[in-house]
Amino acid sequence: MTNFFTYQVYKDGKWIDLFLERNPRFASSLNNPVFRRQSIPGFFTIPFDAPVRGNAAILGHPEQSNNKSNQFNCIARVKLGDVTLCCGQIKVLKASYKKYRLTFQDNQGVFKDLVENKSIRDLCTQMVQIPCEVTDQVKIKLSPVFGTPDPNVFPNPITINGQTYTFVFVSAFDQDDYMQELVSQINADPGQTASAVFFGGCVLVEDSINTPIIIDSLDPNSDLWFIDDRLNLLLDFGDCMQDFLNANLANEANEPYVFPVIQNQSAYNSEDGSETYSGYVNYFYDGTYLVNSDESTAFAYPVSPQVKFTYVKECIEAATGFELKGEFWELPEVDKLLFYNNVLLDREGKVEIYGNLGGTPDTFDANFYNLNFDIADHLPDITIQQFFDFIQKKFGVVFKFDKFSKCIEFNLYNDIATKSAIEDWSELVCSPGEICYDQKRGYTFKHTKPKGDQKEQESDYIVEGGENTILTGFSTLSQFSGFDTNNFRRWKTPCVLDVATTPLFGIGENDFGTQIYFWNGLQNDSINTPYPLGSTDNLNFDGEVLCDFSLNWASTDEQVGTYEYFWEKWTNKDINGKDINVKLRPSLKFLAKYDHCTPFFIRIDDVQQCVILKSLGLNADECNFIEGNAKLRTI
Repeated sequence: MTNFFTYQVYKDGKWIDLFLERNPRFASSLNNPVFRRQSIPGFFTIPFDAPVRGNAAILGHPEQSNNKSNQFNCIARVKLGDVTLCCGQIKVLKASYKKYRLTFQDNQGVFKDLVENKSIRDLCTQMVQIPCEVTDQVKIKLSPVFGTPDPNVFPNPITINGQTYTFVFVSAFDQDDYMQELVSQINADPGQTASAVFFGGCVLVEDSINTPIIIDSLDPNSDLWFIDDRLNLLLDFGDCMQDFLNANLANEANEPYVFPVIQNQSAYNSEDGSETYSGYVNYFYDGTYLVNSDESTAFAYPVSPQVKFTYVKECIEAATGFELKGEFWELPEVDKLLFYNNVLLDREGKVEIYGNLGGTPDTFDANFYNLNFDIADHLPDITIQQFFDFIQKKFGVVFKFDKFSKCIEFNLYNDIATKSAIEDWSELVCSPGEICYDQKRGYTFKHTKPKGDQKEQESDYIVEGGENTILTGFSTLSQFSGFDTNNFRRWKTPCVLDVATTPLFGIGENDFGTQIYFWNGLQNDSINTPYPLGSTDNLNFDGEVLCDFSLNWASTDEQVGTYEYFWEKWTNKDINGKDINVKLRPSLKFLAKYDHCTPFFIRIDDVQQCVILKSLGLNADECNFIEGNAKLRTI
């Protein structure tokens, strides 16, 4: 006799029935994710026993002594009659030489195991190299040379930091003409100028491009410091960073990060207040990013990449093998979402200025850049489970795990509220039970206050009595609209007062919470010059609507708030709904068609009710279903 239900394991390209003990029972529960506060709860059957005989080869012999310490998981599915209830894995909890203790876990349980304690930083690590040919300053100490030196004392050429240099020796008679020619060569190069007083009879020349490095010394009898100052390093680091920022702006659709302007008065928060600071991160003016390019602006324009929301989605898919799709990811606004972070690419360096190359240099601190960074350092330190939870609570999203494949749909509460019931399942109800009216149906929608940010936060949004709290781990950035502190223009930027940090600069910690905002690309300021705009709301400086909703809970005359866009239709239904407890015996047809986001009809006391299933205790024996308890919700 074939059992009404079977556990099957996928092995060698086919599904194989597990051998079960006599008179087996199946027990589990269906809990609608629409009503749960945890986004990925996992689905398990009650643990059951299976004999070793007939199952050992299927499960991989977990009873063997050399295997007992291993965790045994097999791709599996549960079938009820001819209906596949769900797919997932069989887990071997305990193995002896007579029997196995097993449990079944569906796809959402498998996913939960993969992500529950995994930080998105762990999944999204990716190094970015900023193109730049400059190296740190090279210093070579040599003695003055007249004529041709002994090669044993003065090797020529010489290799320093991987670069080869050749010394060209000239006589005192030729030196004036030779130096004039060298200076002409440098001045012929666009953007390069040079002048020199020449003593000592030698000039340092770089082989690869044959460009001289001019030596300035006031004392021909002193030791000379030959300084690789052909490239002004501070300028070059700035040029490399500026080119990188502008290239990203041109190709931002292809990168996981962008650089919107952020007002942050505390970006450099030195104890002695010596660093001057303009007030903005990723500063943009007159068609280009401005960077720390010389001593006068050494700390004026810090840089921080802001990572795209959808990049985390791609990381999760790549790491878990699950596809994330659905209505939420199809919203164009979701493509615009960014995670805020305060980790700078700036780093502190030393610059030496020689008045007399034979003397002691003047040294000052300057702003250089870290020319590589890990994207993961610019993401909040939250688990994937938290990432899902925060999306659920901020954007009113229900997660639907596919029964058969590794796919998760992100559906919207408001869409569920507008669906029509087309199936009548009254025949499944064995007897009606108690009807419950919950008196605490109001909602309070709240953001988690970001760590360290002193800006005033958005007020909570209260619906009806506000008894039930929806607290999302996401928070929004404050918005600043006013005068640019550097120029006579008005513009709009996101605003924070937490201290921007960098491991290489040695200030603060990169613990910046979980804040989100929109990337709007280039938008005009008050004098019609474009700049890269980030915003919490959906308007540019001129009041033009840039997307369908704001990240603020409340709606205004100009914009639709997050509550109205994502939650309002559902909460209106939920506040007025009631719970109905019934005895229900599901059919195979019901299980095959059951969708937790789709309502259905039942008739109780000749009154037709539109309901969705909140929970169902699913029980079966070897022959058929056993009557179970169900909780329904009217909508």
